[in-house]
Amino acid sequence: MIDYITIEIQYLLKNNQELQSYQLNPHEYFDLEENEIIDINSCPKYSHGEEYLKQNKDFIIDDLLFTKILLTDLKNKEYRQITERFWNNRQNKIIERIDMDLSKFQIIYNEIIIETLINVNPNKWEILRMERKEQIMQPIFHSFIEENLGQENEQEIIIDCCNFTNNKINYDDKLIKEIITN
Repeated sequence: MIDYITIEIQYLLKNNQELQSYQLNPHEYFDLEENEIIDINSCPKYSHGEEYLKQNKDFIIDDLLFTKILLTDLKNKEYRQITERFWNNRQNKIIERIDMDLSKFQIIYNEIIIETLINVNPNKWEILRMERKEQIMQPIFHSFIEENLGQENEQEIIIDCCNFTNNKINYDDKLIKEIITN
């Protein structure tokens, strides 16, 4: 039994104001190789919280408003939170990932991905991926993806912005504890 890693998926459904929670063990969450040593960076089986819920919960997926995956690795003092918020009949979403070094009370990585449906027939999405560097959220990827007759066509947009080298962000202990408990 692996007791140093905890995995929880929180989620909210339409017409239900109460936050639901689902616990997974590392073998349910991670896609592990034989004899792999599990840590928070092991490869997950699925890319999104809703995919775990579809496997293990009986509800209508269209009723899902948001998911939050909380991973805590007490042995390595690491924490990861991945939140997805859906709107426009689940055609649009925001994904935020926060990685934290618990030994230093420091956020070491923060990324946001916004996927927005901008056209129907054919479906076309705008994807914007941003990373926090030097306390500034900046774009690192921008594209348009069009689905047409089962084919995807992607047009990447050139991002013209400056590069920051140090992506460590210091926060006070109160904020860190708030992030961990939420």
